[in-house]
Amino acid sequence: MFINSGYYYKDLPQYEIIDSAPAGQILFVISAGHYKLLTLDFHNTVHTNRNDYQIIYVKSGILYYFEQGAEHTAEAGSFVFFKPGELQKYSCYLKDNTDIYWVHFSGSSAAMILQSNNLLDSRTVTIQANKRFEQLFNLMISNLQNRDAYTNSLNTLYIQELILSIAKEREVTNVKDKTTPEYLKAVQYINDHLSEKMSLPDIARFANVTTKTLTRHFEKNQGMSPMKYVNFLRIEKAKLLLQTNNSISQIANALGFEDPLYFSTVFRRYTGLSPEKYRKASEK
Repeated sequence: MFINSGYYYKDLPQYEIIDSAPAGQILFVISAGHYKLLTLDFHNTVHTNRNDYQIIYVKSGILYYFEQGAEHTAEAGSFVFFKPGELQKYSCYLKDNTDIYWVHFSGSSAAMILQSNNLLDSRTVTIQANKRFEQLFNLMISNLQNRDAYTNSLNTLYIQELILSIAKEREVTNVKDKTTPEYLKAVQYINDHLSEKMSLPDIARFANVTTKTLTRHFEKNQGMSPMKYVNFLRIEKAKLLLQTNNSISQIANALGFEDPLYFSTVFRRYTGLSPEKYRKASEK
């Protein structure tokens, strides 16, 4: 097993379990490391009731971590976050070719920095691999191994850069997800066929993705399932059509609803009013 690690309190007994920053430190790196299984079939790490934060970077392979008694997985490109007081339990297997970096840090501003970057309550963040992540971990490890007067100041900068880089890359990844060709094709299909009967498999087939993948895209980008998005657009269009002289049945049919009563039910669900009451309110 390859291990490369550094500890700020390495001169003290039981330095590996020390989990607090010196008084007055706003952000302080306690320890950092890098390990990869070479011949050992399995490796397990368990920390209970630590008072610091931990960030684990999965460079390659799969990391298995535990939350509320259940096992979860984090794949290559993922960061796993643990907060003070949480069980920090994770493991990896040689068969997965797992290669990970980790850092323990604390300080009076640690929570604020994570919160301001929307990472305080994250368990995992999966983003595009970046060589800079490895560099930052290696810089922190090296500083801890060769501890001098500049170690704390430099590592404070490095851990901040790591947190900011994770937050920034996550935003970039989210924007890219919104503009994937498959997602755009699905949106195009919905808009082009809004007046026709359509199903989730119909949309997924046109976008050339599974229904599960399609649902994930819409829940992430629109905050709702694809079919809820379809009905949302239909109801928005119905609001305009209700300002014309078309009958409720004609409007329902024009929006792909075969049953006017079902159209009224969906319309009331989204607006709180029946189509008739909405029309009267609009006239006023």
